[in-house]
Parts: sequence; C-alpha cells; structure tokens
Amino acid sequence: MTEVGLSPPRVLVVGVGQMGSGMAHRCIEAGLEVRVIDVDAAASANFKENCTTVHDFIASVATFSIALICVVNAAQAHEVLFGEPEGGLHFHHGLALKLRPGSTVLVTSTISVTDMQAIGTRLGALGLQMLDAPVSGGPVRARDGSMSMMLAGSADALRCAQPALDAMSRAQTVVGAEIGMATTAKLLNNALATVHLYNHAQALAASDRLGLPGSLLQSVVNSSSGQSWIGGHRGQRYLSGQRIVQARMALLAKDSALALEMLRSQGLATDWLEPAASAFSKACAAGWQDRDDSELIAWVAEAGI
Repeated sequence: MTEVGLSPPRVLVVGVGQMGSGMAHRCIEAGLEVRVIDVDAAASANFKENCTTVHDFIASVATFSIALICVVNAAQAHEVLFGEPEGGLHFHHGLALKLRPGSTVLVTSTISVTDMQAIGTRLGALGLQMLDAPVSGGPVRARDGSMSMMLAGSADALRCAQPALDAMSRAQTVVGAEIGMATTAKLLNNALATVHLYNHAQALAASDRLGLPGSLLQSVVNSSSGQSWIGGHRGQRYLSGQRIVQARMALLAKDSALALEMLRSQGLATDWLEPAASAFSKACAAGWQDRDDSELIAWVAEAGI
C-alpha cells in the first residue's frame, strides 16, 4: 500500500492478456493509478475506467513512473518501447521515447537473455531504469497475487517499482543487479516445467498401456515421491475433463526453445531438455499450439512419442 501522505505511483500496463490482466487488477486494487492498453478490444473492455487509446496513451506517458510490459515476445516489446513495428501493435512513437528520465520499466515477458539485455542497454541510454521481471504461476495466481516474480535490476529500480511489485506478487525473488539473470532463472524454471510435464504425460500413457488407469496413477504420484507441481496440476486438470485454455501449449514450446538456445550458446548440456522441447514443438506443428498445455498428455498418448 502507498504510504500516508504520498501520491500513489502511476502505472502503465501494456498487454492485459491472461497474465497482464491479473497484474493490472492487483495494482488497481492496491490503490495505484493504472492505465492499460491492449490491441485486443475484448481484453481492454475489462478495464473500462482504466483503459486508454494508443493516442492518449502516448500523449500521457510522461506522467507515469512505472511501465509494465506484458506482451508475448521480444518483437512486441521492442515495438512498444522503441516504436519498431515488428510486432503489429502500431506503437510507432515508442513509450520509452516519452517516459521521463528515472522512470522504471518492468519487462515481464519471457524472452531471450540477449533480447532482455539489449532492451536494458537501450533503456539505460534513454535515462530509464529497468527491471528484468519475468513471472510464473499462470493467470489464476496472477489474479490472486500468489504468482512468483524473478527480478534483476538496480536497487533504485526495485525501490521505484516496489509498490507495484508488492501489489502483484507475494513471491518475489531478487536474483541480482545484472539484467538477464532473472530471465535466466525463468527459462531454466520453464525448461524444468516442460520436462516434468512431458515425463508426466509419458508416465500416464505407459500406465494406460500397462492396464493401470491414469487416474489411479495420478493419485499415487500426487502423494508420492514422483510428484511435481506441474504434473499434479496439469494432470489433474486433464483427467478431470477440463478443456479450458489457461496456458497455451505454444508458450512452453517457445520457452523451452529459448532455454535450449541459451544452454547451447554456453556449451551446456541439453540432452535433459531436448525430448520434451521436441514434443512440444511437434505438438504445435500438428496444430495443437492453441490448446491448453495439459493436453500434451493426450498428444503423447496419440502420437506414441
């Protein structure tokens, strides 16, 4: 909460999809002054009193001290910040060119380490502070404030952003001052999530072929040493028959590919990740990219991979 006698910081949120929406709501409920923008009119409609147009957004950028960038990929982040029209969002003027010096930009997207570092360098040259700030936990946890945030940046940037950080997350891990280290942590986390989910799908497929219903194996694993958070969560969701898309399969495919790129660039072992990353890539190539990632369980069973 904002200290008594101090005006709440003004917060821009660019991208109010599944994660950004929850983050924006948390900031609003904490009493921060928030404006949101999204190219999806349906997403923006959930914030009628807090929504703005691109024109008004760009015109008022200098009055905000915190900007949350919650877009899908590096191309969109570059366009929003620097006006480079690769992502199709039409931010031709770029908000980084209009933010006042000293403002803090939080890039919450999962992108490559090199892209995150390049953004940090460009923002620094404009006199802006940056937090490398990827998030994890899914839309439900983003909405209730229990998602995790990995943070890297200067002490001043952290201090400036703290009101928004506290509103959004009760699980903040500061990994250091060097931009890129939080993204490193996020990519390794998501690489593990990819592996755990793929292996869980393999175990459920094997269980069915061996005559043990997958639902029974799920119960055993959930209370035994083979459990993982994502296996328990996604496995239960899949076996319950839920087909609501909470986390698109394309996202773990993207993140595991980024993790492989990072590991290979440093000459590190990738054999632990490659089969899982390949399965997600193949599932997306087969047209499953917009399905919930829990359906990898069905894809593995069908493909026999």
